[in-house]
Amino acid sequence: GNMFKKEILEDLSAHRAKAILILKDEEAEDPDGKSAQIVLVLQSLMKEVWKDEVSKWPLVVVEVHNHRKMSLIKDAYGDGTVEAICAEDYAAGLIAQTAIFSKMASVYHDLLDYSDETNEIYMLEWDHLSDEVRSLIHGGIDFEDLSSRLYGKSEENNPVVLIGYRRDDEVIVNPMRQKARLREGDSLVVLAYRRPGKPITSGPITQG
Repeated sequence: GNMFKKEILEDLSAHRAKAILILKDEEAEDPDGKSAQIVLVLQSLMKEVWKDEVSKWPLVVVEVHNHRKMSLIKDAYGDGTVEAICAEDYAAGLIAQTAIFSKMASVYHDLLDYSDETNEIYMLEWDHLSDEVRSLIHGGIDFEDLSSRLYGKSEENNPVVLIGYRRDDEVIVNPMRQKARLREGDSLVVLAYRRPGKPITSGPITQG
């Protein structure tokens, strides 16, 4: 259907989605302009349905052709959250790193190829964490100690490696010492073969 029509998006229950993915139109003369127009229509729908309840607006993920248009697309969604991704930017970095470090492409392939034999990166929200892990964070455990404990207590065929955390809107990977203290509400960024269940440990964790 015509994604520029609010009625069609409403019929598709776009306002009830958890996330909306907008891929660039390769055939459009201005693919980013077209995506921005769709985001504008989505913003209009969200305002009509949810009013000021921005927390109920779905996340919008947009594939961007020109990274210079990212801010335009983000602004089109108003107070909502837009993740704009320009694949070409990542491709350039991958090529550069592979030229410096042999087999680096294999590392990225392992992370981006979804199968039982490869790892993926998962973000575990605070509510997804076990009571034991939340208790440790309440007690002031630091990143290094929690990383060791999660790996040691995870399932044998699905080891969990802590690589970072999200605090509010900031994601910190491999935090420096001064930022290594975890807090209540933090989401954990982990590496695993499959999404860890709840609880994410195979047994109780005790500090000390």
